[in-house]
Formats: sequence, C-alpha cells, structure tokens
Amino acid sequence: MPMVSKKLLPLVFAGGAFGTSVRYSFEILLGTLPQGQLILTTLVNLLGAFLLGFVSVHRFFKSLNRQALWGVGFLGSFTTMSGLAAITAGAELGLSDGGPIYWLLVLLQLVIGVAAYRLGIVIAGGRSK
Repeated sequence: MPMVSKKLLPLVFAGGAFGTSVRYSFEILLGTLPQGQLILTTLVNLLGAFLLGFVSVHRFFKSLNRQALWGVGFLGSFTTMSGLAAITAGAELGLSDGGPIYWLLVLLQLVIGVAAYRLGIVIAGGRSK
C-alpha cells in the first residue's frame, strides 16, 4: 500500500482505535494469567500476522479505504512488536536466568509469524509464492 493520503487518515485512525481496543480487551482477559503479557503478545502478533496475510490479498479488502482501515489501522495497532521488545528488554535482554526463553520467543514469533502470514494468504485465496 502506498503512503497513506490525508483522505485515508481518518480510516487509519478509526481502525487504529478499534485495533488497540481489541488488543486491550485481550489483555484484560489474559493479563491475570502467569506470564499473561508474554502469552498475550505472542497471541496478538501471530493472529495479526495471519489476518494481515488474509487482508492483503482477499478481494473484499482490495480497496484503498479497506486497506487503510483494516490493514494499516486495525492490524497495525492490534499487533505489538514493541510490546515484545519491552518484555524482552525487561528480561535484561536475555541475560537474566529466564532471559534466553525470551530470545527464543522472539525468533519463534518471527518464523511462525511469517508462516501465519502465508497461511492467511492461502486461506484468502491468494497464491502461495
């Protein structure tokens, strides 16, 4: 998608507000679990990667308006790589006793995230490249 035009900015904003609200709802539900933040971050990033693959090729989302609302706005705010970075940094960047597990999770989120994105493309009816 090209740079967002001023005309599409309200759609990106609305999608972003909705995506953040949905992610926060997940946080309310999962935040009390042991390692809830880590589980939440992993869940939203992998689900977001899948949905981004779906939205990027499904014919319903082909218009610039829908791409701005759902792809850039909603999914851009629903996912949180910065949250993963903050959690990993909180584990002293992998130097604490439990730190290496965070680095493994970063790697797994990237690898599984790419696979989830590809699965979203396939399910949406796009070609697997």
